Amino acid sequence: MFSDVLVRFPGENDAAPDLTILAQGAERLGNGYSCNEVLAVAAVPSRPDDDKDYVRNVAKYARFGIELYLIADPFKQLCTLMTEPHAMGYAKVQEIPYGEPLTLTLSTGERIEIDTSDFPVR
Repeated sequence: MFSDVLVRFPGENDAAPDLTILAQGAERLGNGYSCNEVLAVAAVPSRPDDDKDYVRNVAKYARFGIELYLIADPFKQLCTLMTEPHAMGYAKVQEIPYGEPLTLTLSTGERIEIDTSDFPVR
């Protein structure tokens, strides 16, 4: 897992998600990693209803096949977990209120348990 790592998207702007989970053995491409090496991405919006996190990145990450996208929103006190990417977005969207447990299941079969009760709120 890396924080603020540069992820390269061919033909589009690169991104530096708040948290990036890379495939084991992922190799650096210059100062970043290929989006093909990304297993999951997490974002924490800096503004309420942030268009970048809730619209543009949803479309981009899904289009490039990032299998898991999590938005931990301190304004709504809600985690939005998106899986099953397709050309227009994610087929499965699950909302988990802060305070409830959250499990990320990676395509590798690994599971990451997250305690959301201590997530910061605004």
